[in-house]
Amino acid sequence: MQQPANMGAQGVCALGMACTMLTSSVSALAQTEQEPSAPPKEYRQFEKVEIIGSAILQRESKASMPLRILTRQDIHRRGLSSLDEAIQSMADQLNFQNHGQLASTILGGPNTAALHGLPHGTLVLLNGRRLPSYGLQTLWGERAAVDLGFVPLSAVERIEVMASGASSRYGSDALAGVINVVTRSERPQSHLSVEEGKPQHPGGQSRQFDLAWGHGQFDRDGYSFQLNWQSAKQDAVSAGARPASAQAARSILVGGRELWVGAEYASPYGAPANIVDAHGQIQPHPGQGPGTCAPHFYNLPWSSGAECWSNRQRWLSLYPQTDRHQLLAQAQWSMNAQHAIWGEIQLTRQTLNYGYRPPALADIALPNDEGALFSADTLGPITSQDLNQSHRLSLGLKGQWQDWDYVLSAFTGQHRVDRRMSGNGWLTDNDFASLGLSKEELLTDPNQYSPATRARLNSLWDGSSRWVESGWTRQQSLEWLASKEIFEGAHGPWMLGTGLNWRRESFAQRFWNTSRSPDMSGNRQVLAAHFELQVPLAETIEATASLRQDHYSDFGKANTGKLGAKWQLTPAWFLRASTGNGFRAPSLAQVNDSEGFIGYAPDITGGNAIQAFARGNPQLQPEKSRLHQLGVQWQPSAQWILGADWWRLDVNNSFGILSTQSIQENPEWRARYIRTQEDGSQRITQENLNLGRKQLQGIDWHWTSRHPLDQAILRSQIQVTQYLKARHQDSPTGPWNNELGELNTKTGQAVPRFKTRVMLGYDMANGLSLSGFVDHLSGNLETFDAYDFSTDSYQTLNRKVPGFWTLGLGVQWRRGPHWTWQALLSNALDKQPPVRLALISSNGPNGVDTRYADYAGRSLKLRINYKF
Repeated sequence: MQQPANMGAQGVCALGMACTMLTSSVSALAQTEQEPSAPPKEYRQFEKVEIIGSAILQRESKASMPLRILTRQDIHRRGLSSLDEAIQSMADQLNFQNHGQLASTILGGPNTAALHGLPHGTLVLLNGRRLPSYGLQTLWGERAAVDLGFVPLSAVERIEVMASGASSRYGSDALAGVINVVTRSERPQSHLSVEEGKPQHPGGQSRQFDLAWGHGQFDRDGYSFQLNWQSAKQDAVSAGARPASAQAARSILVGGRELWVGAEYASPYGAPANIVDAHGQIQPHPGQGPGTCAPHFYNLPWSSGAECWSNRQRWLSLYPQTDRHQLLAQAQWSMNAQHAIWGEIQLTRQTLNYGYRPPALADIALPNDEGALFSADTLGPITSQDLNQSHRLSLGLKGQWQDWDYVLSAFTGQHRVDRRMSGNGWLTDNDFASLGLSKEELLTDPNQYSPATRARLNSLWDGSSRWVESGWTRQQSLEWLASKEIFEGAHGPWMLGTGLNWRRESFAQRFWNTSRSPDMSGNRQVLAAHFELQVPLAETIEATASLRQDHYSDFGKANTGKLGAKWQLTPAWFLRASTGNGFRAPSLAQVNDSEGFIGYAPDITGGNAIQAFARGNPQLQPEKSRLHQLGVQWQPSAQWILGADWWRLDVNNSFGILSTQSIQENPEWRARYIRTQEDGSQRITQENLNLGRKQLQGIDWHWTSRHPLDQAILRSQIQVTQYLKARHQDSPTGPWNNELGELNTKTGQAVPRFKTRVMLGYDMANGLSLSGFVDHLSGNLETFDAYDFSTDSYQTLNRKVPGFWTLGLGVQWRRGPHWTWQALLSNALDKQPPVRLALISSNGPNGVDTRYADYAGRSLKLRINYKF
C-alpha cells in the first residue's frame, strides 16, 4: 500500500500557510489602528458565512445543490425538545441508530443521522466543522458516526440538510449528504424554559430545563456573547410496558393451526421455577389449573406435554433512562472593520441506564433426582450504565484580507464513553445451590417470598459492577477557507473558493476482559486541499465545479470532484443538477490489527452454538461512491413552493463484516472463516472486508405554502421521500439483495417505498397558533419461520407488515412579550407500531425496531417559556 512520504512536510506547509494568513491579518489590523483617518466600523462583510457544501463565502446559497432547511420557527412549532429528535423526524432520515436500540445491541450506540438510510454515509457538522465520532468503537459493529446529543436545541438557529454528496468540500463520510447544525450567531433574547412530558402508558416521563442568555449585538456593538444550557431527564420505558414489545414469543393462526414465532427465545427457567422430574420432563405449575401457567409464562404445547416457559423479554428496556446536560458558549469580537475573532465551547454529559439482560439463571439439584430451572427474578436484571461525555473548543479569525473573504479556524474535541454493567448475571449454579432453597420456596411467586427467602437471595450480590469498559475518539483540526471574485464576466462575477485542512484522528479502547476483547488504539493524520469555481454561463445559468485531494497517513490519497448547475427557466421555474464522486475512510477500529469475541452464533445445521469473533483488517480500502441528482422547483408566487429532487447513489467497496449466516451458507467462506478448536467446539471469524456494492435511488418531494388571511396565517408543509431502488451485495461477485419494501434478515433493514411528514398550522393575530402533524411510513414484506408444535417443524411464511402513521396536535399561546405557553399531543390516536415477526433476536426485544417508529404511545408535552 502506497504511503504519502511527504505527509509531514505537507502538514507543516498547511500550518505555515494558515499562520501566514493569521500574521498578515494581525499586521493589517495593526496598520488600520494606526491610521487616524480610519473609516467608522462596519460589520456588513461578516454576514458572509460558510454555506453548506460550498467553499464560497456568501450571504446565501446559489441553490445549484438541493438544500433543505429546518428553521428555528419550524423547530419551535413542532414542539421538538432535542437535536436528535429534530433531525430524526425528517422525512429523508431512515435506518438511523437511536437509544431505543441499546438493549438489543452488544455495545449500545449513539443517536445518529441517516440521510436516505446511510448513518455512516451522512456527515454531521457543527457550524460547518467536524465533530469527533462516537467514543466506543468496535471491530464488529460500526460506531463511526457522530452522536447527535452535542448541543442544546435552544442554541440552534437552523439545521441545513444537503441530500447530495459533498465530498469535494468535506472529504470522507459525505456519501449521502451533509447535515450542518448552525447555532445562533446573534445575541438571543434571554429566556427560561421548563418542559414536562407524560406518556399515557407507564414509563417515559420527561423533564427539561433550558436557559439562554446573551450580551452584545455583533452588527451594532462589534461584539456578542451568548450562553445556552439545557438539562433533560427521561425515565426508562420497559419492554413489558408496551404491547408491541411485551412478548418474546407470539402465537399466530395459519390455516386454523396455531404456530409460534420466537418461542425459542422464551425460557424454561422461571420464578416460580420449573421442576424437572427424574425422567427429564418439566412438570406443570402446581395450583394454576389445567392448561394454565403462572403470570409471565407461556403455555407451550410440546409433544411431551404442555410446559410453562417464562417471558424474559419484559426485563429489557425499550428506551433507557436518560440524564443529559449540555452547554454551548459562543463569543465574537470585531478587531476592526476587516477582521473579527470568534470562539465556541461545547460540553455534554449524558448518562443512560437500561436493562441489558434478564436475571441470572440456575440449575438447582433437588431430592429424588429432581431439579429446578430457576430464574433469580427478585435480584432484577443485569443493568448497564453508559456515561457519554464530549467537549469541543473552537477558535478562529474571519473577515477580509486583500479582497479575500476568509475564515481561519482551529478546533479540538473528544467523545468518551464509559460503560459499567451491574447485576447478577455472573452468579453460578453453585452460588444458588449454596443457599439451600427448598422445593416449596422455588415454586413460590417472587411477590410472595418470605423475608428470609428474600434475604438469602439478596446476599448473593452486593450491587457491584463486574464489567467495565471505556473508549474515546479525539480530533484536532486546523482549517483555512477563503474565496474572492476573480473575474467579472459578461453575465456576472466568477467566484473562486479554496481551502486547506489538516486533521488528526485518534482513538483508544479499554475492555474488561482482554482475553476476549483486546485493548486497541490508533491514530491517523489527514491533509486536504480543495478548490471551487462558480461561473455564470448565461443570465439564467450558473455552474459550479469543485475538486479535492485528501492524503491519509494510513492508506494514501483520495481524489473527489463535483459538477453542478442551476438553470432559471422562468421567474417561477428552475432546474438544478449535480454529479460527483465521494469516499468514506474505514474507522480506525476497522483497520486495527486485533481480534475480539462477539458472542455465540447459532449453527444453521442444528449443532451447538458457535463462538463468534470479529477481526480488523489493515488492508481495508475506502468506500467509493457516485451520486447523481436532478431537481426542479416551481414557485409561482411568494406564497408557495413545489419541488422534487431525483437522486441516485452507487457505492463500491462497501465495508463491514459478513453475517454468520452468510459464512455458514457459502462453502468457500465456511472453509476460510470456520475452524474446529482443540476442545471440539467451532469458532467463526467475522473479518472486516470490502463486501461489494450498494445502490439507492429515490425522489425527495417537498411542498411549502404560507397564505395570509384577514386575522391569521395558514401554513402547510409536505415532505415525502420516495425510494425507487435499494439493494446491496454481500461480496464483490455475490448476488444483489433487495431491501426496497422488503426486510433483509441479514442486515435487519427494510427500506420503505414512502416516508411522509405533513404539517399544517394556523397562526392567529392574537398570539394563538394551532398545528397538526401526520407522519407515515409505508409497510414492507417480511419472511419468517414459525414453529408448529404438532409436527415439530418450522414453516416459512410471508407477511405484509402494514404501514404505520401517527397524528400529532399542538397549540401555542403567546401572552404578551414575555410569556409563551405550549402543549403538544403526539400520537394523539395512541396507535401502536406493527409487530415485525422477522426481527427475532436473542439479545433484545423481539418484533421491535425503534428506528421505524416511536413506541412511547400517546404522550402529552407541556412547555412554559419566559423571555427577559
